[in-house]
Amino acid sequence: YHIVGETMETSVPWSKIHAVCDAATNRLHELHKKHNIPGTPYMSYRIPQIYHTGVCIYFMFAISVKGIKNSIDIFHSIEHSMREAIIENGGSISHHHGVGKLRKDFMTDTISPASIELLKQIKHSHDPNNIFGIRNNVFYD
Repeated sequence: YHIVGETMETSVPWSKIHAVCDAATNRLHELHKKHNIPGTPYMSYRIPQIYHTGVCIYFMFAISVKGIKNSIDIFHSIEHSMREAIIENGGSISHHHGVGKLRKDFMTDTISPASIELLKQIKHSHDPNNIFGIRNNVFYD
């Protein structure tokens, strides 16, 4: 069917829900047009978890890549840019999926170098042979 899609989630304060949803949707439509992608992008989101301080927003999006050269690279750049828009508008890197490989590039903009070093030291003390989480999060060196 030539459709590529992904899900993303974030935690966000109550006051930022609309800004985050609008920013992610606008970014998807802007890049869809910029890359001359056929059809209309699919975008949906829901709030599966609520808290006193905010919510988890779960995004689902997809695009048609039929006839698009370098479609996977374009898709990854769109996904990355949508995550940037989410973070720029008050969302977190992740809610419950963790940082992993897809979101590791955002860590240096989210926590301090000292915090990154502390995470590396904690991981090394529990996993000195780097067996778990290879190249995930900030553990890619």
